[in-house]
Amino acid sequence: MALVQDVIAFLGRLGLWDVVLPFILVFTVTYAILERTKVLGADPDGTPKHRFNAMLAVVTGFIVLIAVDTLNVINVFSEMIVILILVAVCIAVIFGFFGFQEFHKKWYFMAIAVLVFGTASLYVLGVFDYLDWNALRRYEGVIVGLIIFFLILWIILRKGKKELTEEEKKKSKKKKAEEKKKRGAEEEKEQEPEGGSSPVDLDKFLSGLSENAKREILSGVMQHPAAASGKFTVKDMNEVIKNLSKETIQELMAKGQVR
Repeated sequence: MALVQDVIAFLGRLGLWDVVLPFILVFTVTYAILERTKVLGADPDGTPKHRFNAMLAVVTGFIVLIAVDTLNVINVFSEMIVILILVAVCIAVIFGFFGFQEFHKKWYFMAIAVLVFGTASLYVLGVFDYLDWNALRRYEGVIVGLIIFFLILWIILRKGKKELTEEEKKKSKKKKAEEKKKRGAEEEKEQEPEGGSSPVDLDKFLSGLSENAKREILSGVMQHPAAASGKFTVKDMNEVIKNLSKETIQELMAKGQVR
């Protein structure tokens, strides 16, 4: 146990807790906000400018390290966040144990539950007994500043989410249009008879038919627009067959030329 304490104390002397972790926290939050909102613009394909976002996040992190007062506020605030996370996990475990599966979908219920449970936990632990409420007046500026900061952050994230939703809707519409077009092409392909583009051997097709049937089929072939091109396909022949008399079609069916 002493070894672990020595390691933690050594890391503290190196500035891990007071410098490195706050820098990582500020960098991560700033970079995530810039990536989400695309404040610095985006590439033609819609992806955020990662290099600019990372550079600005690094600069912001170093500025926070230089401002000692801000760094102290972040250190204190980080401890509060850890406590709130632990409280939220405990609440989630309790709700899961009692079977409230749909509770997490209402975020305001969760926020109220966290607030009530957290306040009760602090009261039971006796934290309020050590608080000097008069001392809060010295931090009125910090408290107001934090409220304004989180309000602006909420507005930015809400706007970014709205823009992202509109972009997703456009992509969804485009995808649906492409799927509809593809589906229509597949249906046309299914409706096209098998071997529709294959050429027709008229001599073989007419062999074994009566003279009346031959004359009617040849007349239809000559009147068809494809006859002038010299390339008469199975698809063209099916169009000719649709206009034949009932007797000729029955003769073709008996021969197996038409299904």
